Amino acid sequence: MSTVQNKYQIATKVAEIIHQNAYQHGDRNIKGIMLFGSVARQQEDANDIDLLIIHDISQLNELGTFTKYSGGRMVPDKNSFFDNGDNYSASRVLREMGASKIDDFFNFKYELRHWLGRRPDIYDTPRKGDILESFSRYLSPDRLVVKDNRLLFRYGGVEEEVNLEDRTGAEDIRRLLFEQEVDRITKKYEPTQVVSIVEALMNSYGLDMNNALDLQVMNVSLLEDIENPDIEIDRKLAVEQCRDPTFWQTILREGRVYDRTSQDPSIPAHLKHPNSFNLPITYLFPNALEVFNPNNVQRVQPQLE
Repeated sequence: MSTVQNKYQIATKVAEIIHQNAYQHGDRNIKGIMLFGSVARQQEDANDIDLLIIHDISQLNELGTFTKYSGGRMVPDKNSFFDNGDNYSASRVLREMGASKIDDFFNFKYELRHWLGRRPDIYDTPRKGDILESFSRYLSPDRLVVKDNRLLFRYGGVEEEVNLEDRTGAEDIRRLLFEQEVDRITKKYEPTQVVSIVEALMNSYGLDMNNALDLQVMNVSLLEDIENPDIEIDRKLAVEQCRDPTFWQTILREGRVYDRTSQDPSIPAHLKHPNSFNLPITYLFPNALEVFNPNNVQRVQPQLE
């Protein structure tokens, strides 16, 4: 298998991993994944794998523009460009996708530690029954519940039983019990993160994830919402944060949309397709090329510092 065929295969697997394992709930989901660049063009000298993630995930929004801290607030950074190698790392992008049952792994760990480590009276209640009783005043249907004489921690799609093994006589019972439980539950769900699964895939090919993957993100509203002036500001900023003003339009025109039915990024993005499972970008978002024509995004001037 040639180098470009190998990378094409990897791109396909990464796209499916994202679709299967990113946290998605209601309208918060991955709308489409597009392969573009040298691998999509089947160039034998293809270097990295370029993917555009079209989404409606709030954690990814901040990665759709470059910002910097100035004058006491965050402002667009006019010296960083998406087509100049200034992209956010693949690990940063993938980490924001969470896991199939967890939207934000950092917050998951924080909530886990908060709810399991908040009981000072645990020091004096070493028996399981007493521990359950001590929690009865602090239960929450969204986080901590007692069910069938079991203590359960809830977060997103997770419902994990907390081990209440007796540790009679242990003076540091809180550390021994709850620190171990926080560590055990954290380690159980860490491998389910999108970033962990993709990194394992890349390692199996002998590739460094952050060097081999170039991920761009775009909120779907930039392709759909034509009249919203706030979205127009974001769209113009996306264009201006590229040295080549046609960068995004070229991606949307030449990229190939990942088709989950055939599990292949084989759909030319500029062609319409009658099969609802094989919709290219201009069928899903008919105005995609129009709104990202650099000649059409001049109505609003963003404040760049």
